Amino acid sequence: HNVLLCLSSSSLVIHSLSFPSPFSRRPFPCILSSFSFSPMADMRSLFIFFCLHFLVFSLPLSPLQSISVRGHLYCGQFPMKDVKVKLIDIDPEETDDLLDSAFTDENGHFALSGATREEDVMQGAIKIYHHCGDRLALYGEPSYGQTNGKISRKKKKICTRKIKWEIPTEYNTDGTGAPRWFEIGTINMELGFSGYERDCRH
Repeated sequence: HNVLLCLSSSSLVIHSLSFPSPFSRRPFPCILSSFSFSPMADMRSLFIFFCLHFLVFSLPLSPLQSISVRGHLYCGQFPMKDVKVKLIDIDPEETDDLLDSAFTDENGHFALSGATREEDVMQGAIKIYHHCGDRLALYGEPSYGQTNGKISRKKKKICTRKIKWEIPTEYNTDGTGAPRWFEIGTINMELGFSGYERDCRH
């Protein structure tokens, strides 16, 4: 815990706060406890306040890292429209950070960019949520041919397939300058990707 002192018109108040690591991206938590002194409290308290203020706000920030990825998604010969794609930062110790998300356009194209502060090398990845191949299994119809690349939401009876691919760290860039795009090219989602999951909440 660190101690933060605040002056009011009637008293000198000490707040006990839990400050995170300087490399953490979490916001400061709520005040845990407080107690007051009289206006004539020892001036050493003011000295402590200014020292703590200097220490807290002079802590170095983790370096800013960014990543960008783009490509086209097809199901057979048809572009996949309105497919949700997420760009994340994989964090083994915490929940993965969402950097960007979008839906593919009518040509099956998507482009995502995002940045975060990390002390270690950022491990970016994309998650793709789709139904390519599900119509044939459910209705005996081609996956996309009769719907012009888009599956009717009313006929979605099962959760979407989720595919996750890691992005090579060589494509990480410093700061928010010109992106170095990781091009995944044009991918036919009919391919039998191993390790896919079903996801109902994304």
